[in-house]
Amino acid sequence: MSELIDSFITYETTKDEKLAPMTIRAILIGMRSYLAYYDIDIIPSKFKRIVKVPKIGKEDEESIDVEDVRKILLS
Repeated sequence: MSELIDSFITYETTKDEKLAPMTIRAILIGMRSYLAYYDIDIIPSKFKRIVKVPKIGKEDEESIDVEDVRKILLS
């Protein structure tokens, strides 16, 4: 089952219209919940070893400068 989930993630990250990492994580949570509902157990250590989940990148925060303040006030 883990191989199937891993191939799904690989497909979603390599196609032209890529899904965001947060979307893929949400889908994984839904899949695991669905499988748990039907009593299909997934061993977390084996799942983490087989399934490679894309990392969520953080954007650096930038402060606004004087020009941005002027544009906001003039709008």
